[in-house]
Amino acid sequence: IARTFRGVARWWLGRPGWRQDLDDAVEMARNSDPTTMALVVAWTQLSLMYGVLRLDDAVLRMVEESTAIAEACSNDFAVMGAKFTLGTTLLFRDDVAERHRGEDLMVLARDESLPVRAPSLVPVARLMVAREGARRGDL
Repeated sequence: IARTFRGVARWWLGRPGWRQDLDDAVEMARNSDPTTMALVVAWTQLSLMYGVLRLDDAVLRMVEESTAIAEACSNDFAVMGAKFTLGTTLLFRDDVAERHRGEDLMVLARDESLPVRAPSLVPVARLMVAREGARRGDL
């Protein structure tokens, strides 16, 4: 997890080495527990929201893999984090069906899991849902 935070700090400050830090963190997390994997992927994907990384199919596969691992292990915290990350990731896709799936996950997170497990993320979920609504013209 520390490697993830170092990578995030480096890209935030515009310092070299951030991409390698994020890649290394994900690789290490794959050999760890589901909660660590979900947390590392979530922080890594934060870069999507800021336009640091482009969302390609490989990134989506990694997020979906993290979600599947969390669900298979039945760790509620990891599942919540992984689904929140998947919802966020899907909301940045071009495909309308994928964005709709992402919005459904985000609404579920906003209304059910986040208020109990991570209330500080409720405003983020609200923002993501509102952003998608505005994109569709639902103001």
